[in-house]
Amino acid sequence: MVALIKVESSFIPTALSRKNAYGYCQITPIANKDVDPKLNRYDPRDNIVLGVRFIDKILDKFDGDIVKSLRYYNAGNAYDIYGESYAEKIKYEYDTMVSLYVKENSSYGAIYRKEIF
Repeated sequence: MVALIKVESSFIPTALSRKNAYGYCQITPIANKDVDPKLNRYDPRDNIVLGVRFIDKILDKFDGDIVKSLRYYNAGNAYDIYGESYAEKIKYEYDTMVSLYVKENSSYGAIYRKEIF
């Protein structure tokens, strides 16, 4: 999650994208509603909780494939519309994030995903 937050918002709690994604985890209104409409994406704690739950949901969708999951997290519904060809265009930072994830998990051993999320 730390790598995801670094890429998504550079640790800026009030970061706002052109697509109206907000906060540490760059949660869109649609993702907020889909994951948990009771949480407030403008609250830093809720934003991180939403991000964790959202990536967990995506990981389930892609059977734990972290690369596809991170690409989907960044691309959103454009991934559903354009598929892998669109995902290949995802920015360089996500390759960096995947590398950080792999390095971190290699250092600390395999951890069951549900314990993290």
